[in-house]
Amino acid sequence: MDAAGYSGTPLAKKLGIKEAARIRLVNPLEHYFDLFNGLPEGIKWLKDRKSKKDMIHYFGVSLKALEKDIATLKLEIEPSGMIWVSWPKELPELPRTFQSS
Repeated sequence: MDAAGYSGTPLAKKLGIKEAARIRLVNPLEHYFDLFNGLPEGIKWLKDRKSKKDMIHYFGVSLKALEKDIATLKLEIEPSGMIWVSWPKELPELPRTFQSS
């Protein structure tokens, strides 16, 4: 599968990543940047937890960790920003209502 996936829409567009966005990745996949076929210009990849971000892409390792982390993630995000939460398809502790088929 190419970086656009089966829909043909580039991943950056699906995620709402815009030019000059301030983004933080939490627990990213090793091959995260390989998933994209180009990214908008001027993105700032931030690691700090204090500055405001337009987007946080959080990769869950457990439901317990997400429940613990979400409150502090909300403090980092701009009012118009977004938090994307991604997780392995087979995360055993993920409630059935959040599992995709």
